Amino acid sequence: MLKTVDSFSSARGSRFTIIEGPADNDGARLVWERVLPPDTGKDQPHIHADCDERFEVISGTATMQVAGVTKTLGAGESIVFPRGTAHRNPYNASSSELAFRGEITPCPPLIDAFVRLLREQWQSGKANSQDQISMLDLLLLSHAYDGQTYGAGPPIWLQKATLPLGMMVARATGHRLPAD
Repeated sequence: MLKTVDSFSSARGSRFTIIEGPADNDGARLVWERVLPPDTGKDQPHIHADCDERFEVISGTATMQVAGVTKTLGAGESIVFPRGTAHRNPYNASSSELAFRGEITPCPPLIDAFVRLLREQWQSGKANSQDQISMLDLLLLSHAYDGQTYGAGPPIWLQKATLPLGMMVARATGHRLPAD
């Protein structure tokens, strides 16, 4: 599990620092700071059924989506995504560095595993061009950790029904779970 002061960076210059990890609070929350160089950090729109997220911009301009609507926030501004809200996490669409603080409450095992896999992929140079993990990695994690995070598009029942197939494709193409 992630713990306070775990910190890692990518070759592109992204940085991730754990302020409070789930190992420190029995999974009650994960608080982190993330720094994104220009044109990085864009993930897929998604829904968390089992946790809430809050983001506060420290410096720069964050771009995100809520229910398909693009929003931008500047330094000192924050946003909360209650569970069940379709959203895309803050990313950097600007030409300057972005720094923000995030909090997820509670911190499900899937989220802890996601960040640990992100760290491994940054360290090995396997993250995608946005400094994110791939969709196949997400499917593998979701299956292994009984994830309650879903894509914002297809019906959740369909995503649940096809998850075992996605996991098999991920394993067959060399995707692996993070080390403990």
